[in-house]
Amino acid sequence: MPPLMDCGMGLLIGYDCSRALAPRQVITGGDSEPYAVKTDLGWSIVGSVPQCVNSKDVTGLCYRISVKELPPVTPAAVIRALESDFADTSPREKSISQEDIQFLQVLKGSIQQNERDHLEMPLPFKARPHLPDNRRLALVRLKHLKKKLNRDPKFKNDYVNFMEGVFKDGNAERADNEPEPGNVWYIPPQGVYHPRKPDKISVVFDCSAKYEGTALNDHLLTGPDLTNGLTGVLCRFRKDPIAMMCDVEKMFHRLHVSKEDRDYLRFRWWEGGDTESEPKEYRMRVHLFGAASSPGCANYGMKYLANQNETEYPLAADFIRKNFDVDDGIISLESVDNSDHTGKQVLQEMCQKGVGWDEPLPVELKPRWGSWVDDLENLQKIQIPRCFSPGNLGKILRTELHHFSDASSQGYGQCSYVRLVSEDKVHCSLVMGKARVAPTKIVTIPRLELTAAVISAAVSSMLKEESELRVDAEYFWTDSQVVLGYVSNEARRFHVFVANRVQRIRETTDPEQWHYVDTSENPADHASRGLRVAEIINSNWFSGPKFLWKRELVTKQGTSELLVGDPEVKVAQVLYTVAERQDSFLERLSRFSKWTTAVNVVARILRLAKKTKKAEPLNVEEKRRAALTLITLVQQEAFKEEMLILSQKSGKLPRNHQLYQLDPVLHDGILRVGGRMRKASSPFEVKHPIILPRDGDITRLILGHGHEKTQHQGRGQTLNEVRANGYWIIGGSRAVAKYIRQCVICRKARRPTEKQRMADLPTDRIDPSPPFSYCGMDCFGPFCTKQGRKEQKRYGLLFTCPCSREIHIEILEDMTTDAFINALRCFIAIRGAVRQIRSDQGSNFVGARNELERALKELDKERVATFLADKQCDFCMNAPDASHVGGVWERQIRTVRSVLGSVLAQSAGRLDDASLRTFFYEAMSIVNSRPLTVESINNPISLEPLTPNHLLTMKSSVPLPPPGKFVKEDLYTRRRWRRVQYLSEQFWCRWRKEYLASITLRQRWHAPRRNVQVGDIVIVKEDVPHNEWKLARVLDVCKDDDGLVRKATIQIGERKLSKEGERLSKPSVIERPIQKLVILVESSEKPCPTS
Repeated sequence: MPPLMDCGMGLLIGYDCSRALAPRQVITGGDSEPYAVKTDLGWSIVGSVPQCVNSKDVTGLCYRISVKELPPVTPAAVIRALESDFADTSPREKSISQEDIQFLQVLKGSIQQNERDHLEMPLPFKARPHLPDNRRLALVRLKHLKKKLNRDPKFKNDYVNFMEGVFKDGNAERADNEPEPGNVWYIPPQGVYHPRKPDKISVVFDCSAKYEGTALNDHLLTGPDLTNGLTGVLCRFRKDPIAMMCDVEKMFHRLHVSKEDRDYLRFRWWEGGDTESEPKEYRMRVHLFGAASSPGCANYGMKYLANQNETEYPLAADFIRKNFDVDDGIISLESVDNSDHTGKQVLQEMCQKGVGWDEPLPVELKPRWGSWVDDLENLQKIQIPRCFSPGNLGKILRTELHHFSDASSQGYGQCSYVRLVSEDKVHCSLVMGKARVAPTKIVTIPRLELTAAVISAAVSSMLKEESELRVDAEYFWTDSQVVLGYVSNEARRFHVFVANRVQRIRETTDPEQWHYVDTSENPADHASRGLRVAEIINSNWFSGPKFLWKRELVTKQGTSELLVGDPEVKVAQVLYTVAERQDSFLERLSRFSKWTTAVNVVARILRLAKKTKKAEPLNVEEKRRAALTLITLVQQEAFKEEMLILSQKSGKLPRNHQLYQLDPVLHDGILRVGGRMRKASSPFEVKHPIILPRDGDITRLILGHGHEKTQHQGRGQTLNEVRANGYWIIGGSRAVAKYIRQCVICRKARRPTEKQRMADLPTDRIDPSPPFSYCGMDCFGPFCTKQGRKEQKRYGLLFTCPCSREIHIEILEDMTTDAFINALRCFIAIRGAVRQIRSDQGSNFVGARNELERALKELDKERVATFLADKQCDFCMNAPDASHVGGVWERQIRTVRSVLGSVLAQSAGRLDDASLRTFFYEAMSIVNSRPLTVESINNPISLEPLTPNHLLTMKSSVPLPPPGKFVKEDLYTRRRWRRVQYLSEQFWCRWRKEYLASITLRQRWHAPRRNVQVGDIVIVKEDVPHNEWKLARVLDVCKDDDGLVRKATIQIGERKLSKEGERLSKPSVIERPIQKLVILVESSEKPCPTS
């Protein structure tokens, strides 16, 4: 039966097809051996292969020259290598094995610096071996070496000189002591010439030489691969213009072996190289060329030295860690071609046609193969600059990485470029590229394009980790709109192939980094189709596309929408089952709101467990046992390790443990405070309280019990009550404070109203505008006047300009809407058109607005249009009860009151309407004459203080300029309009310099706080006792431009209910500033159950 390798599974036949499996002939073997069965389908082998084979011992003698086993290379292996990018599993970092972990632990615990300043480390054995005595093997090999030395004088001279150097450098020493049996091994040396240096010999010790079925290398750990990736080392080598190379001479011999392991490295040699003398025993003091562990030990030693000296020599340490490939170091101080593409295609076609390795090339492939081989000679014409940046580029201001990918029916690939931007130049260099042939199985072009994009993402990750380039930006380019749609997709689901690759791309890149490039400008197109060497030289493969060389980089996003009916989009119906996990007993305690309720429930459960069906009330002992049961459960979960330590004899907690100062003890399975109160006459529970964790439902219930007993007092009284009941909570003060902060009753009684960072000033306060273009308005009063014998109440209506701070006062005969409208008409008639009037939500203002709206609706359209065209005034309301929002006019009312107070007090009851109006105007004049800033009042040489009257009356000797050129001489000109304009500009210039600077700082509410959110439970501050404030829920919030909430819409609950428990009226919905709200329960917060 000929052997068959790499056979795929073709057909599975079940036992229900008895005719196909009916045996026609059976050949049996020996005991425990398989047997052969012939069916209609052919022969098959049934049974297991025995682990050991009985055979007679045969002793033979042979000379082995060289044996090298090569794994068979099959066409299936070639196909797998070429299609590695199409595996459905994502690449993972190579995991470290247990033997590698053991290797690192052995070296980490034993490496040291000896008296000769060499690193010394043991041989990393898998386990301490007990080896047979192989002196006979060493003598036989030495005898053969002697014959070879005597036959070849040059070989003998080189060999002896090398060994003399080993002894001279102190790498070997005499071994005169008699070692312990099993702890010694003799290694035969052999000389090897370097293939490229025929005159240089190296003596390698054959640690793989077997004796009685074992060798030294069989017992040594090779360790993990600690070498740097060659691609990363080469990329860093091309970074800067100055190149430097170095080499560690005889790297393995620079690392010494621990003394206790040197007997495993014994060998025989003639003293002075005299082969006629009796050979003596020596042992190596260093790690050997030929030992399986030497490369790992050498690399570990290099990394160890770098880490140990990183503080003193940071640059050298970084160089050793990143830029060494075994013993060769390359660094740069301040390439990749695709010509094998045709060869890969020919190789792939040979594998598809089943051509063997020793068979002649098919006739149809010979021309392509010959042309490709001949073209390889032209590769020597390609020259790639070692350094990414040319010498004349200058100082680099910006560094970018650009990755291009493309695919075709023939193959796919990618290329990466570094784009360097200086003050006046732009330079691009090829960093690396990859090319693959298309797989043998049919794959759509979009899938090939997506696979090329995956390679670009992988190369990006490697370059960021290895190249040490300080990249300011990174771009990914493809000419496939489909790939851009896949990468930017957020909602659709794809089939496994596309989904896995999109996930790999999104793990390392952002969709915003992917851009569209035309096929004609995409250099990766060469990688996907292949070029001859001459074509590569003249293409943009090494320089990148032309648009990268332009100063301003223009990107194209392309179309990122998925096509309708894309076959890769997965359409499926998903059915799933949710399995609920049963809560543990302690988790169910979250449903209880009181400690006494939880204790009573557990006590009744314990009574039922004893099958006692008593109906009488629970007694004290049952409740005590229930409480201790709950305490035991929570302690076993929270202090499991501590209780295990204390349950042992002389068990003590470490000094740094959080319970150490409490001197905890175990008493009847309960963890209690030991303390120093043992001799006190207090109850046992007070002397040795039970220890509880800071968090948990049991702690919450006990805290709630103590907090209720103290009638919701503060932290100190609650904590004292808990400790008086025999409980000691870890971090008790913080636990009590946290509980009280969550207590709704305490919040309702003590929590202040909400605050938020003071808002930015509106534009109407900081942008220059004509006086009273924007107004704030409010009422003040009442004032008593005489009308004949009757006494009447009059009010003042104050208008203020938020920009220049002028005021205007009109008298109100009463607080009706008609009176307000008349006063508003007088104000507009005197001060001119107003763009916006803002006020508090007083009832008269609300009525005025509603009545105005109703009146306007009753008028005909022409009168409405004429009225709106003339007035063009907006009427805005602040949130109700938000007096701080109208601080501009509230402060002016206070100023007016202070001016009117003393005058009106002297004439109380003797004023009439005319006198009151006169007083209002005089107060208005006084207030408009007040200085806006006070910094320069006491300076005798400063300008006259700036006042609102400077703008209203234009009577000032102050100088200044805005739009237009107005000079001081304009004060004396006959053209009055230029004089007025000059004074106006003087006012606004000083207003900007002096007044705006004074209102820049926030007087309070400096830091942002948590926003009030929809669903928060609040109480509303009112002018009633605190405990009568109404409960409400936040329905909506109004966010300002800075994202902070300063007012909210709330729904107030109705306290009065009918007998059926229904509300007697609908809940009212109102708007309030957050300064009138107190949050009881946050929407995302679990309320305290005991409140």
